[in-house]
Amino acid sequence: GQFTYRKPEFETHFKINSEGFRSSSEFITGNAIAKVVAVLGDSIVQAIQVDEDSTFPKLLEENLKHTDIEQVQNYGISSIGVAHYLQMYRYYVRKHRPEIVIIVILDVNDIRNSSPDLEMVSHLRSNYYYDEIGKIADMGPFGISDDEKQPFQIISMTKKHFSSLRDVPLAVLGLAFKPGTDDMRESPAIPIIQELLAEGASIDAYDPVARHEATKIFGENQIHYCDTLKEAIGDVKGILLLTRWQEFNDLPKMINKLDEQPVVIDGRRMLEKTSVEKYDGIGLGYR
Repeated sequence: GQFTYRKPEFETHFKINSEGFRSSSEFITGNAIAKVVAVLGDSIVQAIQVDEDSTFPKLLEENLKHTDIEQVQNYGISSIGVAHYLQMYRYYVRKHRPEIVIIVILDVNDIRNSSPDLEMVSHLRSNYYYDEIGKIADMGPFGISDDEKQPFQIISMTKKHFSSLRDVPLAVLGLAFKPGTDDMRESPAIPIIQELLAEGASIDAYDPVARHEATKIFGENQIHYCDTLKEAIGDVKGILLLTRWQEFNDLPKMINKLDEQPVVIDGRRMLEKTSVEKYDGIGLGYR
C-alpha cells in the first residue's frame, strides 16, 4: 500500500509490500544468477522520514548495481530490538535466500532493547545501558521515546504468559493509531502484529474502521479480520488492547461471560485492572 509520513517540517511518501516491509517492489528469492542482500534493523533502516531512494538499502543497491546483487531488501521495522532479528531471519528473511545479511545496530538504544533487566526500568521515563563494569547507567536524553518503547513492552508482557507464542490464538483489538480514524501511520499495531506473526501466533484482529488500511499492510491472509468485537475475543488465549475505541469499554462484561478467561494485555491503560480475572497493563503489572 501507499502511505504518507507527515510532519510539520516535511512530508514523505512510502510503500509497504505484501510482506509488510518498506519497499516499492516485492522481494525476490535469490539464486546463483540474481543474488540478494538482506538488511535488518529498526526505524534507522526503515527510514520512512526520507524517500526510498535515500534509504541505506536503496543506496547500497545502487552501489552494487554492477555486481551480481539483484536486490537489497529492507527489513527495517520501527521499535524492534536486536533480540528480534533471529526470529525475523527465520520467518521472513531466510526464505528469500540472501547471499549476505546485514544487521544495522545503533548503540544508543539497540543493545538496551535486548535486555529485559534494562527494559524493566523503562517506566521511569529515563533511558539506561550497561556501563563498562556491568552496572545500569543513565543514558540521558539520547534514548528512545516512551511511544517507541510501547510495542516492545507489549510483546514482552505477552510472552510472560505463554511458554511459546507458536499457534497461540490472540486477539489484537485496535489497528488505527488512535480512535476515530482509520489512519495506521505510526500505529503500534504494525510492529506488534509483525512480531507476533514472527513468533508463530494466530491473530484475530478487530478495529471498527481500519480493516481496509490493515489489509494494505498485512494482506488478506496473514491475520484473520473479525467483523465484531464479540467474534474477536470468542476463542482466544490472550487479548491485546491497542486503541482506545469506546466500544472496548464493554470488554470486561464480555470477557467475564467466557468459559475460559484470556489474559488481557492493556496497552492503553483503558480498563480497570480488577475488571477482569487476568490483567496485565502498561506500567501496572500482572494481576
